[in-house]
Amino acid sequence: MNKNYIRIQKIKLKNFKNVKNGTIDLPSYKSNNNFSKKSDLVGLYGQNGSGKTALIEALWILKNTLLGKSLPDNCKNYIYQGKQISSIETIFSAQLDDQRYQIFYNMEMKKSKDNEEYINKEDLSYKKLENEKWSYKRGIISYNFEDEETIFSPQKNYKLLTQNNKEAKVDLKVTKELAREEHTSFIFSNRLGKILKSSSEFKEYEKIISEIKYYSKMNLFVIRNSRS
Repeated sequence: MNKNYIRIQKIKLKNFKNVKNGTIDLPSYKSNNNFSKKSDLVGLYGQNGSGKTALIEALWILKNTLLGKSLPDNCKNYIYQGKQISSIETIFSAQLDDQRYQIFYNMEMKKSKDNEEYINKEDLSYKKLENEKWSYKRGIISYNFEDEETIFSPQKNYKLLTQNNKEAKVDLKVTKELAREEHTSFIFSNRLGKILKSSSEFKEYEKIISEIKYYSKMNLFVIRNSRS
């Protein structure tokens, strides 16, 4: 039986649909010792146009992104009118193999000149509960499609992944190009997953990424208005 679990604890939208800047905060992760498997109880209410549907749609896009799926064809309609960039920032709380984490994932969608949308930037980082205190935030992968010189950063993690695998450098470059072409996540793409599994030095990071994907597939259910 899988004893690991992950929960969304905070989600922030910027220039998404009709939301310029909005945050839903579930407070459990703020306590060092509060890792109960019971979910926070949330009721979302507000006037028409206040952003309720935007949150549901953001969760739907987040779920598909974490599963390595392409952005929907109409995703450009989710970017705030008059803006070129929209972002979804998420904090997860997690217990993996008796280790407690706060996991931070930020994704940025950009509208291209030909009016297509793609994931322009991603950042995945974490904190670990050590001796009843949270560690400083540690970067796992920071991806910027428009940076042609760097596949991803931090450089120490890139070197960790490629130092004993010459083919990984080519595979990572191809993965980056395909992420743009197929409008998918770089971090959560199936291609990157295979590369990560080939590196014993990347074991903890691979575990975090694979568990988030598993959570998105098995435990993150999003019922959109169009399906109700």
